[in-house]
Amino acid sequence: MKKLVLISTLSLSLFAQNITLKEGWNLLGAIDDLSINNGCVEKLFSYEDDSWSNLRDIKKGKGFWAYSQNSCSFETSDNVNTQKRGILVDSELIATVDKMEINYLMSLLGLNILAQYDVDIYKIVYKTENQDLELENLTGVIAIPKGANNIPILSYQHGTIHTKTEAPSIIDDDTQFLTSIFSANGFVTVMSDYLGYNTQEDFDNKLHPYHLKEPTVSATLDLLRATKDLLNQKNITFNNQLFLGGYSEGGYATMALDNELSTNNEFNVTASVPMAGAYDINYTANYLMNLEEPYSTPIYLPFTILSYNNYYNLTDSANSFFSNEHKNIIDIFDNLESYTWDGVNSLLSSNIKDMFDLSDTNGSYKSYQSKFNEFFEQNSVYKYVPEGKVRLYHCKGDEEVPYQNSVIAYEYLKDKGDVELIEFEDSENLNHDTCGTPSLINALNWFLELKE
Repeated sequence: MKKLVLISTLSLSLFAQNITLKEGWNLLGAIDDLSINNGCVEKLFSYEDDSWSNLRDIKKGKGFWAYSQNSCSFETSDNVNTQKRGILVDSELIATVDKMEINYLMSLLGLNILAQYDVDIYKIVYKTENQDLELENLTGVIAIPKGANNIPILSYQHGTIHTKTEAPSIIDDDTQFLTSIFSANGFVTVMSDYLGYNTQEDFDNKLHPYHLKEPTVSATLDLLRATKDLLNQKNITFNNQLFLGGYSEGGYATMALDNELSTNNEFNVTASVPMAGAYDINYTANYLMNLEEPYSTPIYLPFTILSYNNYYNLTDSANSFFSNEHKNIIDIFDNLESYTWDGVNSLLSSNIKDMFDLSDTNGSYKSYQSKFNEFFEQNSVYKYVPEGKVRLYHCKGDEEVPYQNSVIAYEYLKDKGDVELIEFEDSENLNHDTCGTPSLINALNWFLELKE
């Protein structure tokens, strides 16, 4: 049982297993990480990096303000099944890719390197913590270079998808391509499907928690733990070098994971490459809401709004966020498996403002906007002190994820570590899609320079 410290204006209880809170605000601290998942604590706040954050877990060695409407008691518990999270449940070898085939793939990218290994690609099932703080099976991919040992892990976070048929563990051509070019050069490459995209048959997925920090970290960090399990089973030594990379939503997920690992000694990050991500959610959401010109990918903002509403339980009537012409957005997101990506975007207005109810009516998006802005700020991921090297890749011509995200992140991080914002030649003419290939090539080449 983990130990909790209660500090209030009237009492001090050290290392208690049963805690009594007064009505109102109470100051808590802990000597171990633990979860506060009960009806006693209604709000839990921490002050860090010049802002308050509404949290669910207590981190050791820090102070937290907990609010209770009434005097109540609860028992402390280990941090949401910490001993069970990250356990490898199952693994299945799905494909083996020959290095000659990988050489051909790399030549298409213009990479002047030769594959060193054939690659075994596994679909895995592992335990993680879901949006409701419950243990859940999640699927992902681990690609291992055949015959290699004492090797690094490279965690690659995929970009935005909208159905589980696009998830990495389907092991389609895109997954084989991404994992193979890294693993053929001596990396154990891992990709989480993310919560909401479990590909197990008959698994009832909830809406993916889109651009939410804690669920993103849970899925990606627990995959790293499961990876160590699989490597141990196969008597393969991890050399303790960890590389992180990802594009678009994967860029956000990469920085979220790097942020978490900067204060978590479980893994040491050698280098991280967040690419074209929305690191400042507050800036990005308000940028999109104030766009005057048509926007090519209108799915992003309602996806974010509905995910946040589900996660924070703001209202059971989320259709009130949307204008009369767009009340069907709820039905669309309840049935995303029925639509193609382009199909969803074609049903939504390219004028972002038109989708939302911006009146002063109770229940409108405008009436909740200050609350959303607060949550957007909490889930922005660029305010941290990186332990490893960081390179930000983003093109100025990106029409989907504003380039300013990378500028904001770089300006905050540049004095806090070894951080670079890389600008490609012809950056203004590379959009969100066409910036992907040069970003990937440069990330791989840089990782190879640092790989031991």
